[in-house]
Amino acid sequence: MRLLSKIILFVLISFSAQAFDVPELSQSLVVDQAGIIDPASETELNATLRAFSDNTGAEIAVATFPSLQGGSLEDISMQIVEKWKLGQKGKDNGVLLSVFVQDRKMRIEVGYGLEGVLTDAVSDQIIRGILTPAFKRQQYSQGITNAIDALILTVYGKPFTKKNYYTPVSPQKDWVYELIEFAIGLIFVIIILTVTNRFKRRGAGVAGSTWGSSSSSFGSSFGGGSFGGGGSFGGGGSSGSW
Repeated sequence: MRLLSKIILFVLISFSAQAFDVPELSQSLVVDQAGIIDPASETELNATLRAFSDNTGAEIAVATFPSLQGGSLEDISMQIVEKWKLGQKGKDNGVLLSVFVQDRKMRIEVGYGLEGVLTDAVSDQIIRGILTPAFKRQQYSQGITNAIDALILTVYGKPFTKKNYYTPVSPQKDWVYELIEFAIGLIFVIIILTVTNRFKRRGAGVAGSTWGSSSSSFGSSFGGGSFGGGGSFGGGGSSGSW
């Protein structure tokens, strides 16, 4: 059945009325072609998603575009995940959050391997309870950040409730929250780099080699590294608009 589903999806995508220009995915899990995520939030999001990938092997990506270019939301979302192949091959543990600003539409696409925990109902709750209210106030960065938090915590086994993941923020206070988040992220990076350099100077034996592997993983969160391990998707997830 899974093979048949993949064949059907491939045929539908191949014969879509209008081809969508899907960008490459290489060094970042945040592709903001619509320009709706502020730089500080984008940096923090990418670090969060890379750390989650390092810890679990699963991959969550965020993609924003100006429009659907006349195509179908579901078809274009599948075109993106088919090209990016988020998650691990065989585990199919990838997730895509895509946003199309001019069409005011969004979708959470879930790989086969995560459909049991990130059910269609949970995806719908995240869209309607987190993304839609934030987007209606044009708080795109805050909405996407909170939605990613909800997706990650759900994968880790924390049940979704609107109260857990979303507190309305007035537009006037948006920059304060963003500044605090950026400062926390910057402090965290400085601490890690300081401790790493200190261990390197000591040449730290067994303890140093343990930290070295962790440090190397952290370094990849901010440096190179490509994504897309070959995960498969079958149309699980949810769509919404604002």
